[in-house]
Amino acid sequence: MSRRYRLLLLVPFVMLLVGCWDIQEAQSNNYITALGIDYDPDKEEFIAYGQLLSFSAIVKQEGGSSSQQARTWVGKGTGATLNLAMNDLYKTAQQRTIWGHIASIVIGEKALEKGIEQFEDAISRYREIRFTPWIFGTKASIPELFSTPAFFGMSALNTMMLEPREIFEQSSWIAPLRYTTFIADVRESGRTAVLPSLAINRTQWSKDERPERKMVLDGAFMISRMESKGWIERTKLSGLRWVTEETVRSPILLEEQGKPLAVISLGHPKIDISESEVEGKPRYTISVKMDGNVMDWIKYVEEGKLKQIAERQLKREIEETYRNGIAIGADVYQLEYHTYRNRTSSWKHLRDKGAFPLSGESLEDVRVSILIRHTGMKKAK
Repeated sequence: MSRRYRLLLLVPFVMLLVGCWDIQEAQSNNYITALGIDYDPDKEEFIAYGQLLSFSAIVKQEGGSSSQQARTWVGKGTGATLNLAMNDLYKTAQQRTIWGHIASIVIGEKALEKGIEQFEDAISRYREIRFTPWIFGTKASIPELFSTPAFFGMSALNTMMLEPREIFEQSSWIAPLRYTTFIADVRESGRTAVLPSLAINRTQWSKDERPERKMVLDGAFMISRMESKGWIERTKLSGLRWVTEETVRSPILLEEQGKPLAVISLGHPKIDISESEVEGKPRYTISVKMDGNVMDWIKYVEEGKLKQIAERQLKREIEETYRNGIAIGADVYQLEYHTYRNRTSSWKHLRDKGAFPLSGESLEDVRVSILIRHTGMKKAK
């Protein structure tokens, strides 16, 4: 057999090797970037919202933004279960829907009240959905939240719903939460998940003198043992940032007799919880150490006195936030979890008697120590 003839016989096999017959172009799919979950108690059905972004809006342009607003689509599916509600979206999807790119999961208040296990199982069984998205709760309309624009015509990928870390590093208040951490917290004995809550601010920003909606963290839902304990607004959680190790930077206005003295920025707290027992009930002491810098010195006072005022104010905020949690039966500072990890036999004994006995008196003391590293150029006159 001649060499030329042998080469001709190989041609059909080579053509089979180089072909990718089932390949699909990226623009031929629908990529869900955010999943919304809610529940309608009147109809007794779950609602699944899917956010789609224009594929061209996701591709970064050379200038980093566009003169035209990035387009967003929001789909709504309903069903007796969350799985059926998500499948209901396929009816009008037009193209194959890809769930593997979800960057955020937003859960409505009614769905949280229905119970975490009602939708957690469905998400876990959806093989495409990863455990890495950010997760939020909300009291707002999820479709409106999903349609809230970013700045400069950029896509929703540039909003706090899909990338909350940068904002938290600049102004730490309520730490962002991954879905995998959320599920671990709600399943762990003695632990409470602090689920950040998203809302819509309609007044702070405007474009061409017209108000423009922007997302805002307005508080947090407290979830324990797969059930929602309730919601606490942002202003009533001011002490949480001082007992959160992830806190990077958070400013606080220091006052004396109602008059402003200075603004200091604090971060990177070191937290220690000690525990004792009084009449069979646990008592806790929270110790917090952190560094700070003076940002504004409105009225000069001696540095040692400024430090004392700051420590008293932080102590008060930590205590008030604890009481705000106890008011709805929530353990904001994970004190029960401390007992579970360090005094397991005592925890089991207390749990056998009923609900873990946390009350306003359970937080026996709060100790705060602040080191002011930089005061700026302003000195005493």
